[in-house]
Amino acid sequence: MALLHDLAEAMIGDITPHDMEREEKMEREEAIMKKLLQDFEEYYRIWREFVEGKSKEAEIMQQIDKLEMILQAHEYAAKYGRKKVEEFLGEEKNIAHPFLISLLEEIKSSFSSS
Repeated sequence: MALLHDLAEAMIGDITPHDMEREEKMEREEAIMKKLLQDFEEYYRIWREFVEGKSKEAEIMQQIDKLEMILQAHEYAAKYGRKKVEEFLGEEKNIAHPFLISLLEEIKSSFSSS
C-alpha cells in the first residue's frame, strides 16, 4: 500500500497545496495509476483503498504518510525557519494512532533539543 502510494507521487511529483488544487492532484494521480495498473486490478484496488482510507490499514498508512511529511517539515524548519513550514507542522493534529503519536513526540523532542 505504501509503495503504491509513493508510485503515484513518483510519477506526478510530491505536490503541495501551493502547487495545485487537491482535486486536480487526485485526478492526475487517478489517471496515472489507472494507466500503470491497468493489468494489475488488485494493486489498483489496494491503491484506491489507501486513497479513500477505507480500512484500518489505510488509515494508519495515511497517518504514517503525514508523520513522514511532519518529519521533513521539522528538518526544513531547522534549516530555513519554522514560518515556511508551519502549515505542514499543523498536520500533527491528524496523527491519532498511539504508537505514531509517540513517534511524533520523539520527533518533536529531537528537534527542540537541537
